[in-house]
Amino acid sequence: MVIDQATSEILTALEPISAIRTLGPWVGDVDDVFKQPSRLPGLFVIYQGSDFRPAEIVGEAIAPVTMRFFVVLLHKNLRKATDGASEAYDLIEQVRTRLIGLQTSYGRLWPVREELISAESGVLAYGLDYILETEVLP
Repeated sequence: MVIDQATSEILTALEPISAIRTLGPWVGDVDDVFKQPSRLPGLFVIYQGSDFRPAEIVGEAIAPVTMRFFVVLLHKNLRKATDGASEAYDLIEQVRTRLIGLQTSYGRLWPVREELISAESGVLAYGLDYILETEVLP
């Protein structure tokens, strides 16, 4: 249950961001979110996968792993598009404040990259990429 627990801890860390109207795991319903701009801004956490490293000790059953989590920020300002960008930047910085160095049950979360995914019809989508170094037991 490492993935579920880590996702839950990330979401819990993001809950205090008061401007967020929708917060949860990514479930692939982006069209529904775009159709209801009143649900924006939103933050969605996606487990992207893991990169495993070779065992350090022959015969060891513990797998060192780098888990990747992607936080998607969707934002739209219904009044003024230029204000939307500034508001999105503020939200990105609030996410950073809560996630950089977050100590989870499995290790410390660390940022890798932030990038614009899409800017379409006034909706800004940013991807905030984080890693978690841990070990997985069989």
